[in-house]
Amino acid sequence: MALTRKMLKAMGIEEEKIDQIVEAHTETVEALKNEREELKQKASDFEKVQKELDELKSAAQSGEDWKGKFEKLSAEVESGKKQSAAAEAYKKLLKDSGVDARRIDTVMRADKDVISGLELDKNGGIVGADKLSEKIKSEWADFIAKDIELKTAPDTPPEQIKTKMSKAEIMKIKDTSERQKAIAENPEAFGYSAI
Repeated sequence: MALTRKMLKAMGIEEEKIDQIVEAHTETVEALKNEREELKQKASDFEKVQKELDELKSAAQSGEDWKGKFEKLSAEVESGKKQSAAAEAYKKLLKDSGVDARRIDTVMRADKDVISGLELDKNGGIVGADKLSEKIKSEWADFIAKDIELKTAPDTPPEQIKTKMSKAEIMKIKDTSERQKAIAENPEAFGYSAI
């Protein structure tokens, strides 16, 4: 049977006390609901842990080869280290071959197969680096910067550029007609546009 206001009034309880009883009852019910949800979550977590435990027991009983798994993972880690070292060595070779620094990552993405097939010596250098460098220079010639000879001075000097006068320079001119001529030639100095 649910606790209702109607039931409490029938028992002869005052209105003020009914509000207090209902409020206390609501708090109790909410606390119980929260506790129930927490227990449901714990039960769910327990089921997951129990499942993992059962899998481990099953694996132990079937004699699963943990040492083999460890060795396989170790080999994968070593392979990853070798690939990383090969990628770094190839990147250095690209730079040494003259490939533009902004293009190295592009070449690296395109040459993944080349990188995976690289053999490194004990010092971390690429075996056959000279041949590979020549191949890079021919295949990626568009990405290699060319030396351009720059002249130190132009063949013909540019025409003398007429310098504009500033407002302060124009205002220093004493002769009125000369000053007006300078103002007309340099209207930008006074905030006007040339016509």
